[in-house]
Amino acid sequence: MNERIDQLLHAWLDGELAPGEADELLAALREDRSRLAELEALERLADRARALPPPPLPEGFVERTLDRLRGEPPPRRRRPRMPALLQRRFELGLAHVAFALVALVAVALAAGRMGFERGQQEAVAAIAASDAGRVELVRFALRAGDATRVELAGSFNGWTPAPLERRPDGTFETVLPLEKGRHEYAFRVDGTWQPDPAARAAVDDGFGGRNSVLEF
Repeated sequence: MNERIDQLLHAWLDGELAPGEADELLAALREDRSRLAELEALERLADRARALPPPPLPEGFVERTLDRLRGEPPPRRRRPRMPALLQRRFELGLAHVAFALVALVAVALAAGRMGFERGQQEAVAAIAASDAGRVELVRFALRAGDATRVELAGSFNGWTPAPLERRPDGTFETVLPLEKGRHEYAFRVDGTWQPDPAARAAVDDGFGGRNSVLEF
């Protein structure tokens, strides 16, 4: 299933997604919202790649190409030998560029898959590094006594469902440190998404459902 979703995501980015495949992708994203965050990250990465300037043509490329089209052998030029020190610096420079590109791709892909524990660690670090008043502890709770598993996902954790702790009274809850601002979220109760009945506002999630809105 994951392999099929990967194929649909790449077809979307390449502009080769058929109408039937578009419906299939939307259905998959409804089931796993973390893949939606992954798609957004891939789109941002593709936009950055498209914004890069085209590489310059090598010296004499046009002339050599025209010579080949005319059927004439290109003139042989002796390649100047690069001093050993410059050669080493050049190789190191290429290695650094390659490493930076690989790191950028890894970060973009990992953004959609970031786990709840990683989100908590970063949020705690944000508290220590932020100015007073920027971060606030927020309690998320849902009374669902008949449920066996309740999860929370939102814009603050990459829409990666994270389990809530069950209390003896049938309430599922967790406390998260969030930066002040606007956050969208939803609960998943035994696999079914639903908004927070205690939320003051909700918006369309784009898949026929509703997301709760928290703003402070």
